[in-house]
Amino acid sequence: MNYYVLQVVTGTENKVKDSLSSLDVINPERKLIIRRKGKKLNEVKSIFPGYIFLKTKENIDNVTLQLLKDTKNVVKILNSYKDPIPLCCNQLDLIKPLLNPNFKAELSNVNFNKDDKIVVINGPLKELEGQIIKVDKRKQRATVQIEMYNKVHKINFSYIDISK
Repeated sequence: MNYYVLQVVTGTENKVKDSLSSLDVINPERKLIIRRKGKKLNEVKSIFPGYIFLKTKENIDNVTLQLLKDTKNVVKILNSYKDPIPLCCNQLDLIKPLLNPNFKAELSNVNFNKDDKIVVINGPLKELEGQIIKVDKRKQRATVQIEMYNKVHKINFSYIDISK
């Protein structure tokens, strides 16, 4: 199986997925509680805004490439239309758990504080350790500082994806 990343106009991920119904397109999603006008609303949002994944058995053929080019709101296929490159082993290992078509990240009831040491328990970064640098209790999200590939990265996690 090959997985290709399609860059789409942010906010149109599901529209593009629907318009490409003849292909196996995946848009990993998460459940969120959003406050609007003082009311809490349950919403489902894309985990990777502006990106969806195309699953193929073989390399992309010219007919599929033309279909992607002609589809409204598809910006490009990564690396390029001329040279589309599927995700390689280490990239695929990180996001493979999210590529289940029925996957939706759930909400959590755990609380965290700034400077807490955490471990990622769900998702592609599972078992990585980091330190919380910012907490948004209303949105139940934490910004975590994690060292990967000899660089420090700030990554935003839902409470459900981390543990103390």
